Amino acid sequence: MARGARVIAIAAVLAIAALPAFAQRGRRGARGETTVTAPPLEGVSVSIQGTLEQLTKKEIMVQEKEGRLVTIRRSKKTKFYENGEEIKGNEIDMNTPITVDASEDRDLKLLALRVTVNGAAPKTTLAPR
Repeated sequence: MARGARVIAIAAVLAIAALPAFAQRGRRGARGETTVTAPPLEGVSVSIQGTLEQLTKKEIMVQEKEGRLVTIRRSKKTKFYENGEEIKGNEIDMNTPITVDASEDRDLKLLALRVTVNGAAPKTTLAPR
């Protein structure tokens, strides 16, 4: 292969490789940075299992078995259940095993829809001597 043809082939490969970078251009902000946002996934929910670490009026923090700490938003629509009956969120003790069913909010963060108590919280008891 002639040297000129090799240079043209390499230039063509580099040009093709650079095309995806130009296709990712979005709306430019005030400082010139590019932002690309995806719409929320509607009708899709995820289940997160773990232990309740923190419960506030705005957030639920769940410690997964793998060790990850997941923060999920809470709203007026979030419902809490134990043994199939609806309860208040403040009735759940910390470190209680729970399952949180959540969906993606408009700003692409998790929003809790349903929180179910899986079992009683592990109780610490002193062994008799």
